[in-house]
Order: sequence, then C-alpha cells, then structure tokens
Amino acid sequence: MELSAVVSFKRIGQYVMSVVLMLGIMEMSVFAYGYEDEYSYKKDASTGNLNIFWGTKTLEKDSWDPVETQGDVGLALDFRKKDWSVNMAIEFFSSTGENSAWDPSLGLVDYTGATTEFNVGIKKIWEDSGNMRPFIGVGISSVTATFAGAGSFGTISDSSGAVGTWLSGGVFWTFNKSFNMGFEFKASTATVTLYGIGGDAGGEHIGLFFGFHW
Repeated sequence: MELSAVVSFKRIGQYVMSVVLMLGIMEMSVFAYGYEDEYSYKKDASTGNLNIFWGTKTLEKDSWDPVETQGDVGLALDFRKKDWSVNMAIEFFSSTGENSAWDPSLGLVDYTGATTEFNVGIKKIWEDSGNMRPFIGVGISSVTATFAGAGSFGTISDSSGAVGTWLSGGVFWTFNKSFNMGFEFKASTATVTLYGIGGDAGGEHIGLFFGFHW
C-alpha cells in the first residue's frame, strides 16, 4: 500500500474517532444540564455549535516545500451553559498535501506532508447582531506532523509531535435558529523535529464551515 494511502486511512480513522468523541461530549452536556426540574433546565441548559470545516492550511515554505499548501478539514465543537460568557472549544483538524519535485541527487521525488491538530480552548461568540455571529477563539494545540518522500531510492518518512497554541477569528450566520454557515481564519504554531531539523507544524487555516446550533 502506498504511503499516501496509509496516511489518508489514518486521518480518516482519527476524524471518525473525533466525531464520536464530540458527539459523546454533546450527549453528556445535555444529560448534565438538561434532565433536572424545569427551573434548573432553564437556568443550566447548554447551548453550542457543532461545525464541519473545509479549506486550506498553509505551512512555512522552508520546512514543508513542496507540500506547504495542504487540503484541510476539521470538526469543531463549542458549548457553554447559557449563563456563561464564553464557550468551551474542542476541535480536530487534519491536513494533507502531495506534490512531486526534482532533486539533483535523488531524481524525481513524490512528497507527502500531513498534520493533525487537536485543539482545546475558549471561544467568544457575539450573539446580539441578529443571526450574524462574529467570534474569536484561543487555546492550546497538540500537533502531529508527517513528512515523507518516495522515489527510485525507496520511501523515507518521519513523524513528530508537539504542543503549541492557536488563535482564530471569523463570523457565521445561524438560520432558523439551528443551521450555521460561515468562514474562519485560524493561526496555529507548534515546533516539531523532522529528520533532525526543527520546524513549525502549525500554519494558517482559512476556509468555510457549516453545521448545527442548539
């Protein structure tokens, strides 16, 4: 099986596990806040959003050329009790890029780069502008990265992980009090070591998202 296919299967598995985890958290929050007497329910009921992100991630060229631009997908959950001022945020992002380049010593090399980010933090959403909801978020990120090359010499691959930070901002619209659509810019940073060289596995995420509000 080609390395790119192995990487893709791993990303799909991580994505599915993240969906299961976030849906479980939603169920627990509803159970914790929703099944009490009517007064407690109104006071402690939770609200939040579950969104799917689709866009691109741009990494630093010096470390990731020629796969510094990668397709990016993500799943983002945020929630709070209705009397809280900020939402708790849990997110999972996965990016992958493939490209070929000529190396004077190795010949034609097929490169694959991939990252995952598991983010936790807080998000402030302003909900007093009708159905338009600007937001900002900040937190910490657990990042893993893989960089591989394949050619006439065979295949080489290295992976690493690190903890870093993330910062995001954007705006979305909630239609019919339940359906979200919007866009987001996120910057993340985490220094990993691949092939003995340190580099940033975070990057600039930009894209669209859609999902559900409750």
